[in-house]
Amino acid sequence: MTVAFYIVMVNKSEFCQFSLTGKIQFLVEYGELLYVKDFKRREIEIYRLHDFYVQVVLETGKAISAEVFPTPMLELFKDDNK
Repeated sequence: MTVAFYIVMVNKSEFCQFSLTGKIQFLVEYGELLYVKDFKRREIEIYRLHDFYVQVVLETGKAISAEVFPTPMLELFKDDNK
């Protein structure tokens, strides 16, 4: 029996070229959800993708942006509220 294993990697600039829908699909499949924060009518999720982080902003449950997030800003989310 042969098992095929593929690892999909993209860098920051490649990820930034994806459409919003493409970014969300990629994060769901390959990203690691690290933090979730609620801010009034918005929710912010932070994902790790290999060697960079992505911030997803949702409004009423729908993603309105998904952008690369600077690593030093992670300190704002460090209260283990996954």
